[in-house]
Amino acid sequence: MVEIVPAIIQARFGSSRLRGKALLPLGTMSALERVIRRAGLFAKCVLLATSDAPEDEPLEALARSLGTPTVRGPLEDVHARFRLALEHDVCRGAEWFFRVTGDCPLLSERLAKELLEARDDSSDYLYFADEELPRGLAPELVRVSAFVETEPLSAPEREHVTLALYGRADAKRAKKLPIPEIFRHPELRLTLDYAEDARLFEGLFAIDDRISPERAVETLLARPDLSALNRGAETVAPHLL
Repeated sequence: MVEIVPAIIQARFGSSRLRGKALLPLGTMSALERVIRRAGLFAKCVLLATSDAPEDEPLEALARSLGTPTVRGPLEDVHARFRLALEHDVCRGAEWFFRVTGDCPLLSERLAKELLEARDDSSDYLYFADEELPRGLAPELVRVSAFVETEPLSAPEREHVTLALYGRADAKRAKKLPIPEIFRHPELRLTLDYAEDARLFEGLFAIDDRISPERAVETLLARPDLSALNRGAETVAPHLL
């Protein structure tokens, strides 16, 4: 029997810094379409978890056009949206899932596979540290049973989804993985939070509309004019997407 490890993408239209960024065109595709297609490289099942706000209906429509199931839940309770996603028929029997945020148009298939290969009985949550690589490349891998057993949750834990699995004093089953050498460049940003980030992605996709994460990093290292486009952008925690 083939193991099911779904990728659940959290995304919403609203953003105080870059409103509508999920539908922002980046090259030949919107940002959200790129995230969905990249997630499909390492997960046979991809779901969108968006909010039940009317403004998020276009996100559901886009996902539907790509054959991606959607669940909709509370705008400010992202954890509840993930619970709804895990109850979807396509997730039935899943023991693990990938958490993906909708501001990552260049998700790394390689990093996702390394997360899967690093699973063991002593871990419930596997991740790459954001401060050790370009933000925007890595999904997280979460054990379903541990995720659903974290209730009751604080308000920040409902927003940050996996916070309870690594942020509590008794959270001892989180496993941080080493960064592959090609990605050891935390000075670079490959996430979509600001207009400056969008301009950087436009530059990369103008070079190659199907550019890989590896080549994107190599390009930014060789092109300081491109990497400088979002150098001063503030890192934003991916909680209320």
